[in-house]
Amino acid sequence: MKQNIINAIAGFDSSKKVSVGFDGYIDRILRVRQHDAQGNRYIETIRQFGSYLLEKAGKSCSLELQQTVEKAGGNMPNYAAALSRLDVKVTCIGALGWPGVHPLFRDALKGCELFSMGQPGKSDALEFRDGKVMLAHNQDIDALDYPTFSSRVNPRMVAQSFADADLMAFFNWSEMKGATSIWAGLCDLIVERAGRPIHMLVDFSDCSGRSKEEILEIIEVLRRYQKAFSLYYSLNLNEAEDVARKLEIGAETPQDLARALFQRLQPEAVAIHLKNGCVFANKEQEGFVPNKVIEHPTILTGGGDNFNAGFSFGLLLGLAIPEALLLGNAVSGYYVLHGQSPNRSQLIQWLKE
Repeated sequence: MKQNIINAIAGFDSSKKVSVGFDGYIDRILRVRQHDAQGNRYIETIRQFGSYLLEKAGKSCSLELQQTVEKAGGNMPNYAAALSRLDVKVTCIGALGWPGVHPLFRDALKGCELFSMGQPGKSDALEFRDGKVMLAHNQDIDALDYPTFSSRVNPRMVAQSFADADLMAFFNWSEMKGATSIWAGLCDLIVERAGRPIHMLVDFSDCSGRSKEEILEIIEVLRRYQKAFSLYYSLNLNEAEDVARKLEIGAETPQDLARALFQRLQPEAVAIHLKNGCVFANKEQEGFVPNKVIEHPTILTGGGDNFNAGFSFGLLLGLAIPEALLLGNAVSGYYVLHGQSPNRSQLIQWLKE
């Protein structure tokens, strides 16, 4: 299977286009240090961090945050940057700065066409060996809705960009209060312009702050898109479990969860990415696609976005779902280990190893 994938990557048609929206964040990647009798040392795991805070309950404490990097972030920019490294033509519509695009986004997304509708959010990512804690500052991004969007960018031009793409992707619904308004407002404009089969990838992000009613509302919006596009849902395990709980779907294992969500949502496929691989379900099959577990990651923030980029790249290559998901695992694994997304040559070498 890997040789077929490698051959497809080497022969990729670089005229393929992706259009993606709608978030944008300035990310600070931070590590946590504590001061004690043993000196200054990093807190290495979320479990250690939680235990330290619990022990300090009813008291007070002091911790140091050490910034390792500040960069353009958010699901959409991370995804777009990764696809651009693979020679895909990408159009980005999001919160990239207002009235002009923020320099961090211009630098990170050099090869992409950019349309901005407002100021980005800000996010502090506390990174540990076993995961990360995201602290979002959403005041600016919360103010964005379809009326604001349509006053700052031409919605018909944006809709045509989505309809002309080989794949369209909508991200971070959960963190943008006005996302349902934007996705619904664009729906008829995009669908009426669709003239050929197009893949559509959706990643809600962490829905813990969203109600059952809000999730049901956005699912109905996406059913309207499904009339014209092949819809794929991508979630991590925490996101999938939260959506299932709110939709009153029971499942004992990640594979059961993928199957149950597929049966309820009826998309082209559901993929749930895990630390050691991903599970999926579609009409033809279901299964598990393993990956390399990175014991000493360089960076975690953006790993899921790189998974989505690799999965999308596989769909653009015309690969079957398991092969496309293997590419999702590969792009994410390379990124987490090396701290940057791979180009096509690096991706081929990673697969060979």
